[in-house]
Amino acid sequence: MSAKYTVFIDESFHKWFGLPRKESNFCYAALSIPSDRLADLDRFEKAIRQFAFSKLPITNQVSPPPAEFKSTDFKFLSHADIDQIAKK
Repeated sequence: MSAKYTVFIDESFHKWFGLPRKESNFCYAALSIPSDRLADLDRFEKAIRQFAFSKLPITNQVSPPPAEFKSTDFKFLSHADIDQIAKK
């Protein structure tokens, strides 16, 4: 491979899986993209985040929206909204 890639790694929190200690974290997702496509990823992520936050019930919306859409936020979205996010 001659192209440069950027790798993003996300890890679990020990409480998420009921692991006994903080040190029990492990990697559960990794994404590798060509570094010259980072701007595309940034635009995509911002559009998806904006869409997802706009679909939260009014009682869950805050201004300005948080930097991350957390996995626990998905429980407030309809199945149709989640399908739309997946298709994008």
